[in-house]
Amino acid sequence: MVAGYELATGAIRWSARWAVLLAFAAAGTVLLVGTITSAGFSILITPLGLTFGLASAVAGAYYTLANRGFVQAQSVWWVSTWGFFVGGVVTAPIGLWSLTQYHWPTTEARGALLAGLILFVMIAGTLLAFSLFVYGLRSLKATEAGIAGSFEPIVAAAAGFALLGVALSALQYVGGGLIVVAVAVLGASVQGRRERARRLPPPEPPPAPLHP
Repeated sequence: MVAGYELATGAIRWSARWAVLLAFAAAGTVLLVGTITSAGFSILITPLGLTFGLASAVAGAYYTLANRGFVQAQSVWWVSTWGFFVGGVVTAPIGLWSLTQYHWPTTEARGALLAGLILFVMIAGTLLAFSLFVYGLRSLKATEAGIAGSFEPIVAAAAGFALLGVALSALQYVGGGLIVVAVAVLGASVQGRRERARRLPPPEPPPAPLHP
């Protein structure tokens, strides 16, 4: 979605590099979340899951495209704070309803564990993650940021293996490898662009006005 918008608006020009990056990132994500069964390759999904997934994709695309414009004019913390505020207001009813259904810990140890997990999600999974993403939009195109964001399923898979013992299949490792290649090629491309920009001579100052 982001690449299609930037292509339509002329923000990026289609090339073989973009085709490879997008294909690797998309194929890697599909392979990473899929599984092999007796019927072949499949992805477990429900109509409700598909609906919310597409809605999330649209919201994520808008978040990336809109924030790139905002962060050019405002600070990263300004953009992140307003994003957290709007997101909190929208999701507050769902959060309040969830609290009414939640069974609170009955011991101090479990309460401390819950508090630690909440702080981790707030700081590492929310504050740092979104703020660093927005910071990256200062120098990356929205499509580049989206491709870099495809690294997220790899982190989720690694966390699932380390914390929950969820083993990956050979095909899922292939998918993760495709994403790593896409992100690595993207990083090399961005670094090369910065090097070329540094080698360019500084712009010449305008000529001084002539006085009679």
